[in-house]
Amino acid sequence: MLKKFIVPFLFVITLSFGCSKHIDAILSARGELIDGGIPAADGAGYYIRLDSNEELKPENLPDSLQIPTIRARVEVSYQYTGRNYRLSCGSCPGMAVVHIVKIRRI
Repeated sequence: MLKKFIVPFLFVITLSFGCSKHIDAILSARGELIDGGIPAADGAGYYIRLDSNEELKPENLPDSLQIPTIRARVEVSYQYTGRNYRLSCGSCPGMAVVHIVKIRRI
């Protein structure tokens, strides 16, 4: 009787580890740091638009770069977190939330 429950349980546990969306690779790119407005007022907050037009939402942007109305060229190393940041408008595409490993203005 116990074997009936152990095998499916182990199968589910194995699948849950295999479906992780967290990517451990550190990626590097150049782009533009943009102040997209206050999130409480339907803005996007600070985000990075890469040269490839992908938009990333940093979860740990340094305070030294949080300047109102900033539009600065940056070089960034980051890791995907597996989360997505959705804007309040329903038709707006979301942005991948990333963990900043290193960022500098260029």
